[in-house]
Amino acid sequence: MPIPNPCGENRHKITIVMTTDPGNVADGDRLWDSYFAYLENGHGQSLIAYTLTKGPESVNPFDPRSPVTDRTMYTLDECYPTGPDITRHWEQLAQEWEDFPEALAWAQRPGTQTVILQDGLVVHSLWHADETP
Repeated sequence: MPIPNPCGENRHKITIVMTTDPGNVADGDRLWDSYFAYLENGHGQSLIAYTLTKGPESVNPFDPRSPVTDRTMYTLDECYPTGPDITRHWEQLAQEWEDFPEALAWAQRPGTQTVILQDGLVVHSLWHADETP
């Protein structure tokens, strides 16, 4: 029997894309590790799925063979049942995650660009999970 898609249609997602200069990467890695530990310790109420990806920025983002720059991209995707769950998560972060102020400052450093889709509704979703437990 197929495993159901945990973040299928009509779920709500926050997606954050950050591109940063080499001098900001070590701090970014530490902050993302801290955030992951925060979520792992049970602070991701209503969180359905979490993914952080990291990789080099491409000169031409439409060409997978394009040379890369010296800049690093991080993409965070989190899935929640509803939009208000995302709002509650932000509020909880501000109150409980000790690195929250530093993370906000890091995301706004010179040499860092941040784009956020605050409450994206999942319109289409494919899920190919292994059927064995």
